[in-house]
Amino acid sequence: MRRIACILLLLLSACDGTDEAAHCLFQVAAGDEPSRVASLGSDDGGFTPYAEGGSVSLVYGQQGGLMITPRVGVPAGAEDPETLCGTLTITSYMDGATTPAERLQEVLLLRRSGDLYRSARMQQFLGYSESELVGHTLTMTTELVTSAFVASGSVSVELQ
Repeated sequence: MRRIACILLLLLSACDGTDEAAHCLFQVAAGDEPSRVASLGSDDGGFTPYAEGGSVSLVYGQQGGLMITPRVGVPAGAEDPETLCGTLTITSYMDGATTPAERLQEVLLLRRSGDLYRSARMQQFLGYSESELVGHTLTMTTELVTSAFVASGSVSVELQ
């Protein structure tokens, strides 16, 4: 029994509070909530949605993989809370393919900034070969489910 208590204490002490969405795991509830538009974009001091047909820069990760680092933005209603938890799914298709190239699922903490909810930056791994990615079109569909609403969207961008 003492061994189990020590293991539990070690596991709990490993939580350093950097994962803001950790408390969201049991607060997300799906239903027939009103639909909103979820936009993927960048954060250059403020949220900027990716433009349809625009370009997005690839970023190298610490293990040599190439990724994009989007955030999600969703309009906030007048009665919405300051923070909201949600489950986000991004399904990515390369060059119009019907089979997904990548699927990212994350539990997010959305923070309100004026009339917009924004997520933290995510890391969406796409591959290791720059020549197989640069210049290609990536179409991303998003679905965000929260306890207050469901949001979805789609955007196609050229990888740079």
